[in-house]
Amino acid sequence: MSKEVDQEETNLDMTSMIDVVFLLIIFFILMPPKEMEGQLQSYLPEDGKSDTPPPPNEDPPPKFHLDLISAVQGEEVLTEIVFNGQKVCTLSSLSIDALDRIYNSPDKAQRLAQEADRDAKLLDPLQSADMKRLIQLMTDAAIGAPDGKETDVIINAAHNVPFKLILAVLNAGAGAEFENLKFASPSVDIWNE
Repeated sequence: MSKEVDQEETNLDMTSMIDVVFLLIIFFILMPPKEMEGQLQSYLPEDGKSDTPPPPNEDPPPKFHLDLISAVQGEEVLTEIVFNGQKVCTLSSLSIDALDRIYNSPDKAQRLAQEADRDAKLLDPLQSADMKRLIQLMTDAAIGAPDGKETDVIINAAHNVPFKLILAVLNAGAGAEFENLKFASPSVDIWNE
């Protein structure tokens, strides 16, 4: 005696699944391709010199050179900014050791606020005469260049340049409306450290 089991036949309604699949296909077809918003490769070489010039038999492409050369003196890092061989200014900022002492001091909020005010006076193009001068020098140099503001500006920063000064120089280049701000290629020795 075998029992017959009633099995109900189940039907799946695939209409909603097909709708979802078609919506996904339409979404991916109509979605524009994603482009990189920007890429900034930065290598900070150890020496304070600009790129080596091309061999003498080739005409070098016009470039502007912006060198940042830093030296630590006590609690200060003095950074000299040189545009096309002409010294623009010397900026000072606190060394890492000095900032560590501030962070460990009881009145760190007040001292950090003072340092922020000092940075604004030194680095903000709206407040700093040195940054205004750098922007003016870059703008004037572009007038005589064949490519104008599309000329490459090679930024060469030694390894001990504070990052806020590199940002200030990038902002100055943007303020002078240069389109091709680039970092100098690193020396081979940077990979051997």
